[in-house]
Amino acid sequence: MSVEQSPGVAVIGGGPAGLMAAEVLASAGCSVDVYEAMPSLGRKFLRAGVGGLNITHSEA
Repeated sequence: MSVEQSPGVAVIGGGPAGLMAAEVLASAGCSVDVYEAMPSLGRKFLRAGVGGLNITHSEA
């Protein structure tokens, strides 16, 4: 009996694009690991607050 395995994917970066990529890959059946250098994921989303989402490369 053979067991079909899903492909393993590493996503480097836990920002908005990395999290979206991880979600799409996981929905497609991939096993996903997200690697982020900062202590938390999605910091841009957390900083957006009620004023909306402003995605830039600057870190205030």
